[in-house]
Amino acid sequence: MLVDSHCHLKDSRYGKSPFEIAEESKSEGVSLFINIATSLEDSSESSKICSDIPYVYGTVGIYPHSDLGESNDVLLYGLEKIIDGNPKIVGVGECGIDISDHTPKREMEEQTKLFEMQVELAVKKGLPVIIHNRNGDDSVLEIISRYKNQELKAVAHCFSSGWDVAQKFLDLGVYLSFSGMITYPSREDLREVVAKVPDDMFLLETDSPWLPPQGHRGELNYPKYVKIVAEKVSQVKEKPYLTVASLSTTNACRLHDKLVHRVLEMSLGVMTWTLLTSPIWLGVLYPPAIVYMLTLFTVYWSYLAAKHSFGLFLGYRKYKEELKVDWADEFSKLEFSALPDPATLPESKEAMRHLVLIPAVNEPAGVLRESIESIFNQTFDTKKITLVYTIEEKYSEETEKSIREIVGERVNLLERLLIFVHPRGIAGEAIGAAAANRTWGAKHAVEVLKNEGANIRNFVFSTIDADHVLNPQYISRLSHLYLMTERRDNHYYSTAVHLFNNNLWRVPVMMRIEANAVTMGSLSDWSASKGALKDSFSSYSASLQTLIDADYWDVTLGVDDTIFYWRAFFVRDGDFDGIPHYIPYSADAVEGSSFIDSHVRLYRQLLRWGWGAIDFPLSMKEFMKNKNIAASKKFGWLLKHIERRVILINIVFLITFGFGLVTLVNPYVKQSNFAYSLPDIMSLILTITLVFLIPATILRMGLVTPMPKKWPIWRKFFVLLEGPLIMLNLLTYSFFPWVQAQTKMLLGHKMKDLYHTPKVR
Repeated sequence: MLVDSHCHLKDSRYGKSPFEIAEESKSEGVSLFINIATSLEDSSESSKICSDIPYVYGTVGIYPHSDLGESNDVLLYGLEKIIDGNPKIVGVGECGIDISDHTPKREMEEQTKLFEMQVELAVKKGLPVIIHNRNGDDSVLEIISRYKNQELKAVAHCFSSGWDVAQKFLDLGVYLSFSGMITYPSREDLREVVAKVPDDMFLLETDSPWLPPQGHRGELNYPKYVKIVAEKVSQVKEKPYLTVASLSTTNACRLHDKLVHRVLEMSLGVMTWTLLTSPIWLGVLYPPAIVYMLTLFTVYWSYLAAKHSFGLFLGYRKYKEELKVDWADEFSKLEFSALPDPATLPESKEAMRHLVLIPAVNEPAGVLRESIESIFNQTFDTKKITLVYTIEEKYSEETEKSIREIVGERVNLLERLLIFVHPRGIAGEAIGAAAANRTWGAKHAVEVLKNEGANIRNFVFSTIDADHVLNPQYISRLSHLYLMTERRDNHYYSTAVHLFNNNLWRVPVMMRIEANAVTMGSLSDWSASKGALKDSFSSYSASLQTLIDADYWDVTLGVDDTIFYWRAFFVRDGDFDGIPHYIPYSADAVEGSSFIDSHVRLYRQLLRWGWGAIDFPLSMKEFMKNKNIAASKKFGWLLKHIERRVILINIVFLITFGFGLVTLVNPYVKQSNFAYSLPDIMSLILTITLVFLIPATILRMGLVTPMPKKWPIWRKFFVLLEGPLIMLNLLTYSFFPWVQAQTKMLLGHKMKDLYHTPKVR
């Protein structure tokens, strides 16, 4: 893979669109492009180009002799506005010093001020500077040297000076970017620089449509010619072409942090589609490999089924045991002076407080009522609970009215009732997910607490959804668990029992199967993992100080459940994990206005959940940066991501259809010794695996509310068959939306407007 780190895709001389130019280059192995801007208008155009083409990124910048009629303040405002409005802007430039006969021209003093302004903008935004340098070595070096201690990243575009100047740039940590000029016979001095530059400090570019390589001089330059530049570097450095391509791409990603993110985004989709299509291409290239892989997957699936059943037994036992305990009484018996980790304790047991944050959109009053009633029914003293609702502006008037009417005079039974309205249309916020809404409400609630002089250390923070109905012992159990835990700020706390009893018997079969799969999967996983390599989901708690330290949620993403975990994980240098309890809450299963609408809503919700794969590039990128996290934890999470995001999504499809696809593309496989008995072996293993559905079905009925008495016997009997129907779910709802989300990510399509699942009463 090659990156053209400096090109100008829009030029009237091409007679083609930027998309057509980029597409032509992909056939030469150029996978990513950085479109460089040279004026304010060009910066706006660069932003549009990179928004339209998934594999193109852009910069904003003012060339030394551009926009002569505008003040630096106007230019700065314009550039900053474009950067803030487009996450695909990866640099500032090209900007710098140009001492030439350019007409019209900006005088040297003004060039210097313009360059300094853009360097400061790059530092402020954490972006690299793309340096234009024509006959201005000393001036450029002097300006860049002032920012050496401010973590400025920079690249000397189209480097054309000798080795003595190159060394000075390298000493300042500036990358050198080589263009087609290194192919010119007269530029032996440049080839000396190529030979001597460290492998981790060079980039490749074309500067197209200018500076075509030797053999194309006198013609227009194209991004595809970056391959010629790479071949010349390979020759001069005496390294294989693929090594040079890999080095230059790695360096470009290191310089342009957002490119790393893009490569990681693509990697999940690449792995998924490589695995998904493996029966076809391996069936042709090397059939034994796919036959053995399918056998291995079948055995692994059986292992997972056994592990799942064991986790269910263990979790169900803990669930029953914890329900029998009077947790309010256990909390009252705690001896405060004997509690662990005094530094993270509240001032006293009596001073312990809870802040419960609930984001709301347009939930019916019936949904809100059930959740609010569960708060007032807690065995924990409700006068120590601050209840915070944060409501989307579009429906805020009606929703706030419902909340206040439901709470009514009972507001005096709470320490505080805070209601905030999250404004719509805030620049940079993802639409349709609760992260921005939660952040808005949490920040304002913390501000209220601080203004009232409250001690933040006294507060345990919890976030639940507007349809969540808490078991009466939920907050008492959480309080006991929190006080009994070492290093409280290094954990989040979650129930292992996510129920969907609010409307479980009202929804269609597939909705019920999906809801039960979440319940059973969570219970088993928490019991088996005990919080190791387990991120947050749906309803969770932490010390309020941890939420503040993590800087709340990422408002730019359409994901909030897992992102809290990762923000806290990295602010604690990897020393952060989950601790479960087994007191449940109950939520709504997906329900629509009709049978068909229910199925559509479920698919759209799972597509949003599939977009949670965005935590892979986010976490991997931070792993590269943070040297304080143990290598074992990084590796463990890498394997966990691959298992969860790639293998588990595709394994049932491969087991079910893999061998058929192999024999379809290669009929001779059936006649081979190694594959002859494979179908029988796989069938036997899977049949044995079905046995594990029996205890799962029994335990499932012990978790959910009883079936409606008015149901006929045949319908009740059919419910028992929903266990085996999980296989249908695994081949549909647990497969297609997840693959679709990763494919959209692979293609660079952003899910900025995500689906909020409506609630029905």
